[in-house]
Amino acid sequence: NQTRRKCWNEVNNGRGREHLTRWYYDYTENRCYSFIFNGRGGNRNNFIYRDECLEECRYPTQYFVHWRTQILNQIKSYRSNRAMKKGKSKTEQLESKV
Repeated sequence: NQTRRKCWNEVNNGRGREHLTRWYYDYTENRCYSFIFNGRGGNRNNFIYRDECLEECRYPTQYFVHWRTQILNQIKSYRSNRAMKKGKSKTEQLESKV
């Protein structure tokens, strides 16, 4: 997702002579922090408002919210299959692969 990619950029103060308080997303901590932006350049991980930063970047992303049920079903299926394999003997596991 193009919108989310900007959230992975490192903080960049840019260049220039202005001293503007802005917000950037730190993906390692899943938080937004303020920084001083110099007015020019920089990158897209640069938000005027903290709420805007959180809305666009904070985990879980809209993708995970939208697909939550399907993702949880996949996890349940994986765990169920793993539990079944643990309960079978080695011979039964080999026979089920054939």
